[in-house]
Amino acid sequence: MSRNLLIRSNEWKASFFPKVTPAIRAVAEQLFDAPFRGALKRMYLQAKVFELLTLQFDAVLSDVGRELPSVKLKSETVARLHYAREILTNQLENPPSLSELVRQVGLSKRSLQRGFKLLFEKTW
Repeated sequence: MSRNLLIRSNEWKASFFPKVTPAIRAVAEQLFDAPFRGALKRMYLQAKVFELLTLQFDAVLSDVGRELPSVKLKSETVARLHYAREILTNQLENPPSLSELVRQVGLSKRSLQRGFKLLFEKTW
């Protein structure tokens, strides 16, 4: 696999934030609830790690063909936007207010709203 397949100029971070799918979440939960002990547990956990890596790489590679925003975002801003999305995803039932989210991720309200539209094609 070519390194360029995963890393695209200054937008490399966009490739490394695949969506956490139900399959990925299920495998991650299985890592914590291993039904075996001793050597079998070790083998089971190693297999689950490989399965999780496979799912992650599949998500990353399926993202390779996706068009990046035409307006360039700084890699730090991209990371903060992904962090904001992660906060919102993890707190679906009780999401933070826009003001609180802005404070948590260290972006301005405008940068957060503009970044969500550019990077995720969604509005806040």
